[in-house]
Amino acid sequence: MRYEPGDYFIFVVDTEQYAGNFEREMTAYCTGVIGECGNGDEHAKQFKEACPEMMSLMNEIVASVPDEHGCYRPASIYATPGWWNDGHGNEYPDSEWGAQHTIDKCRESIREYQIERGGLKYVDAETATPNKCSSYQSVAMFFNERPSIKTLGFLMDRAKKFTELYEKNITITGFRLIKEEVVAKELWKSQ
Repeated sequence: MRYEPGDYFIFVVDTEQYAGNFEREMTAYCTGVIGECGNGDEHAKQFKEACPEMMSLMNEIVASVPDEHGCYRPASIYATPGWWNDGHGNEYPDSEWGAQHTIDKCRESIREYQIERGGLKYVDAETATPNKCSSYQSVAMFFNERPSIKTLGFLMDRAKKFTELYEKNITITGFRLIKEEVVAKELWKSQ
């Protein structure tokens, strides 16, 4: 799920897979914190057993932010630089934009969707071309304050360990720390 922007520090784990299948579980495994939805409860319990000395810190610094439905969570999917999605669930590195195999896969996905929907046609699958949409292959973990270098190292180690335990063969390609700041500027006023 996408989140509503605010003033946060965001620890981002970039991967080569769509992150919406594991972002809450990875965050629970890394921080011990879950959102209102309850996803990741088992992973949070594993964290509490393995890292009890970190629970107080994580409860202090992890932020829960609302998604687009108002559900507060410490995690979200996040756009991954250097990747794109064709609008039909297929993701590729930027270098493959316009390649024939991406067009063929897009058309195949459209045909499969039309078969699943009983022949519903919203676009001609034979002439369709891919959209270039953001690819959400990154996990965002939200913090109220900047995590220390030690805490960042801890989070990176936990994320790597999570990928070893998770059944979907997640490949981590990097980590980022982002400071998000929302700025509101009044441009006009009338009385």
